[in-house]
Amino acid sequence: MPSTLELCASLPTPCACSTGPATSKISLGKSYDREALAWQFSHLATLEPALKEYLQEARAQLSKTLPTADPAEQKEILAALIDLRAECGAAVLELLAKPDFSHAEPAVEALGWSRDPRVGPWLREWALEHVHVESRTRRRFLMPLRRLTPPTSIPYLSVLRALRGHPSRETEEFLLRAAGDCHQSCRATALASLGWWEPWDPNAVSARLQAACRDPYREVRQSARAALARLGECRALRWFRTALRAQDPIQVHEAIQSIADEGLTLLWPDLDHLADSDNADVAIHAREALECMREDMRHRGR
Repeated sequence: MPSTLELCASLPTPCACSTGPATSKISLGKSYDREALAWQFSHLATLEPALKEYLQEARAQLSKTLPTADPAEQKEILAALIDLRAECGAAVLELLAKPDFSHAEPAVEALGWSRDPRVGPWLREWALEHVHVESRTRRRFLMPLRRLTPPTSIPYLSVLRALRGHPSRETEEFLLRAAGDCHQSCRATALASLGWWEPWDPNAVSARLQAACRDPYREVRQSARAALARLGECRALRWFRTALRAQDPIQVHEAIQSIADEGLTLLWPDLDHLADSDNADVAIHAREALECMREDMRHRGR
């Protein structure tokens, strides 16, 4: 098992194997260095079918091995399954049902990529059993700020993140309630899981996101803005486009990374334009972001 995990971790990602205008901007001292780099890329391209076949087999094998592995191995297997965006819903739900299971947080994270229809309802019910969502919303306005803390009985933030991969009317309603939580991290995480699908209740979603844009915490405002951008709100999209055109390269890099992390596919043309930037670092970062977004879209079935 360790050798399988090590190989999975060492395999090149699509981002690492990309070639194109940005790659040609890399400064290589001699022509034969450039030729050697081109040969390495072409060699990786010939290996692509074999790598894809291996990864497909690895996903199935790792998921099958997970329930019977020892606790130390389970943590490593879960990390590999997350990296591979593997289907492991049945195996992970079996483990989470055990009271002595010690890796709940990465297990829930792995469920974010599952397409098992049981996962969404199970996560919502599990959260409601351990977290008083409605009372936490009311306490936001009643308790002193210094006493506000995220729930600790379950990895609640991971549950909120994972639910973005399980669209339903019930999930949307749950996230809207969680977006009013008394702790800013919970609010930000719930908001960050909205906008990944066409809303069942557009008015309620829009109202919650617009209100969150006025939240006193920056992370909450940023999550709301990104969700609005995913849904095509012009003002939110304009905010990210302005950041991409900033004079400060650091701000540009932050905007590129944020667009990739938040899955803002409507800004794909803007990143594609930056992929031909005269700034090599910006161009390479933009291409990496595009490849990562393409990979996420493929696994989300969008």
